[in-house]
Amino acid sequence: MISASANSLDQVGRFPQGLPAIHFGRLPVFGTSVADLDRRRLVDYFVRLRDQDLLDTLRADGLDVAKNGTMRVSQREGSHSYEVAWESRLLNTGILERRFGAPEDEPPAITVASLLLFGKNPGKRLPQARVEATAYAGRSKDRQVRERDTLHGPIVPLHHHQDGAAREPGLVGQTMAFIGRFATGERLGSGERQIVWDYAPKALCEAIFNAVVHRDYRSASVIKIDLYEDRIEVISPGPLPDDMTIAKMRAGTRHVRNEFLGNVVRDYRRPKKTRLGIHDLIIDGMKSHNDTEPDFIAEDARFTVRLWKAHAMSDHAPKVESAVA
Repeated sequence: MISASANSLDQVGRFPQGLPAIHFGRLPVFGTSVADLDRRRLVDYFVRLRDQDLLDTLRADGLDVAKNGTMRVSQREGSHSYEVAWESRLLNTGILERRFGAPEDEPPAITVASLLLFGKNPGKRLPQARVEATAYAGRSKDRQVRERDTLHGPIVPLHHHQDGAAREPGLVGQTMAFIGRFATGERLGSGERQIVWDYAPKALCEAIFNAVVHRDYRSASVIKIDLYEDRIEVISPGPLPDDMTIAKMRAGTRHVRNEFLGNVVRDYRRPKKTRLGIHDLIIDGMKSHNDTEPDFIAEDARFTVRLWKAHAMSDHAPKVESAVA
C-alpha cells in the first residue's frame, strides 16, 4: 500500500512522482483503519447534512433494528454485521479505500482526505495537517511573541443535533478562536456590549477554509497564521494550482485542488446563494468591514492572504458579525 504518511518517506523514499493533488487525497494512508475515524462526526455528516438514514444499510444487512432507530443485536454475529455494513458505506462513499490488487482479507485504509476531515488525530499520520498560529506584539517577527499555538484535529466540527451549534470545533473553528483572542474588542451599542472584530470574520473564515481545503498536502509544511499589530497573514503551503493566477482568483475563477475535501466542506457550509469566496467574502467583505484592501501573494512554495486592520479604528465602525466555524 502506498503510504501518504510521513513514514512513507522511509518506506518508498518519496511520494509518487507527478501524482496530482486531486488524486493524492484519495490515497489510502498506511497503517490506518476505520478505528482511526471519529464515528460521531461521520454520523453527524451522513444524517444531518446528507439526510441519509444509516439504518437503511443496517436493515439491508439483515439486522434487527428497533423503530426508534436503535439496534437490537440478539444474534452472535449481529455486531459483526453492523461493522460490515458500516465499512461498506464508507467504502462506497470513498472514505475508505482498498489497495489495488490487495487480498480480500486485507482491511481497507482511510484516504488522505477522509483522515483530514474525520480523523480522530490526523496529525499523527499526517504531520502537515496542522495550523501554527502566532500572535506578535508588533508589526514584525522581531517583536515579542504574545502567544503561539499548534492547532490540530479534524477539519470538520461536531454539532449538536438539537440546535446545530458546534459542540467540538473543527480546525477552522479552533483557528478562529485563536484569532478572536487578539483581533476583537467590545463596543457599547443599543445599550449592550457587543463583540467587534478588527477584520471581517467571514473574510477570515474564507481565507482559512481556502488554506485548509486548497493547500498542497503533498508538502510537509503546515499552514501558518501570523497575527501582527496591523495585519493577519494566512500562509498556505504550495504554489497556486495549475494555471491559476491572482487575477483569475479576483475575477472569480474557481479551481478545487482537493476535490473530495472541497465537496465535504461545501456540504457543511451550504451557502444560501452562490458566492465568489475571494471576491465577495474577502475583497468586498474587508472593504465593507473596515475599508481596507487585502493582499494576495503567490510564491513558488506558498500562497499568502494578508488582511489589514484599519489604520484608525475610530474612523470606521466595523459591522458585528458572527464567524462560521
